[in-house]
Amino acid sequence: MKKYLWVILSTVIVLGVLFSCVPKPTGDETLTEGYYVAFDFQFKGEDVESATTTISPLLKMTSNDDNKYKLSIRADKLRQILEGHDKNGVYWWNVVRVVDPNDRSTWIFYGGTEELDPSVPILKDDLNAFSNTSNVEFYADIPESTNTIVGFGDNTKIGRDLYFVGSPTEWVHQKMTNNDDGTYELEVTIATPTSSIIFYKIWPADDWNIVEPTIALAFNGKNYYATGDNGTYAFDSVYPKRIKVTFDARYSAVEFELIESATPTTGPVDGYLTDWGSELVEDAAEDSAWGNNNELFKAGVKYDDEYLYIAGVYKVESGNNFMCLADLSSLNGATDTSDHPWNRSYTFETGDIDLVFESWGDDFDVWKVTSTDFNQVEGAFATFSTDDDGNTVVEAAIPLSELGITAESLTVKGAFAVTSDTDSGTQWVGDFCPEQTCGTGGIPAPATIDEFIVYPAD
Repeated sequence: MKKYLWVILSTVIVLGVLFSCVPKPTGDETLTEGYYVAFDFQFKGEDVESATTTISPLLKMTSNDDNKYKLSIRADKLRQILEGHDKNGVYWWNVVRVVDPNDRSTWIFYGGTEELDPSVPILKDDLNAFSNTSNVEFYADIPESTNTIVGFGDNTKIGRDLYFVGSPTEWVHQKMTNNDDGTYELEVTIATPTSSIIFYKIWPADDWNIVEPTIALAFNGKNYYATGDNGTYAFDSVYPKRIKVTFDARYSAVEFELIESATPTTGPVDGYLTDWGSELVEDAAEDSAWGNNNELFKAGVKYDDEYLYIAGVYKVESGNNFMCLADLSSLNGATDTSDHPWNRSYTFETGDIDLVFESWGDDFDVWKVTSTDFNQVEGAFATFSTDDDGNTVVEAAIPLSELGITAESLTVKGAFAVTSDTDSGTQWVGDFCPEQTCGTGGIPAPATIDEFIVYPAD
């Protein structure tokens, strides 16, 4: 009998030892005050105060000495939480500050609770590449504004190839150097400095041809899934010649460092239109389909023995552009702009389209248009200023030699627009100068232009 008692006692002792080695609860089974990583599915489509799903206590961030926050969680645990909750192969997250765990009305949400609105993406494939015991790390440098995710990021993007593309690279993708600490760097030399403003994107591929889910990683300095608006950065009263770009994937932050500045050559244009006289055509006021912040006031085209000149006075909001389309009698161009790099769709009722000038902010592009291509024109100048009414004034000069033509017997027919892109067969345009029969707003693409500013005048 004693033998049996001893066996039982020994078994109890062994089991006690074994169970004592099992990790004990951490005490985080319930929400406490603090910052948490929150995924869109936890609150999507529901009023936060009555949502049926809540933040997992496992997703609480801890504070570092530098007042930043971090969460490390095993990949297998995170996959359990996220199972079945991806959107086209992407998990979207932001940060929530839990003030009173029992009163959701006190919680502070950073970014949005919908995918793309604004949130940080994690690709399902990238998460699945982590071994079960590897840690997925989330970082937060809490921003002052609640409608941004700049300051939030994770380590699932570290190790990817990332590219900088923008106006300094003439929109050619350049690979950034991975520093293996979450940061990426690139030095860029600007061939012809023409502006103090940089337009850019951080891009997850070496060309524009990316699809879901990778496109979710495209970043414009404010939002991911940045297929539309570009990021902008302005140097104070300086035209950058050489810059260093740094992207910190841990905090979704882009920084620009000026290495060398330059005084740009403005060529024969000064941005003042007092010498244009009757060649500057006035457009009707307050006739824009998009309101007073997207208005064309004046526009004109002319040339001398060396340059073709384009001028405009206008106002546009972010995402819209000032555009000139021109028919040059010495060239044979295209019937429409179907090959436009930014998806603009116009055609001329008579003649053809040989040249397109388009500006955004204090930057611009000029294309010579052929039946098969849009080719960037080198050597063009443009100067931007602001008039007393706060409108943008642009004066541009395009070398005739770069177009392969001379001034002899040249006739130019120009049309101007405040434009956006084409969407589902509709060309969006706010205002024309001169006015067009097709009207404004949403026009079936291609929008037909039948009225022109002609130089020399008939």
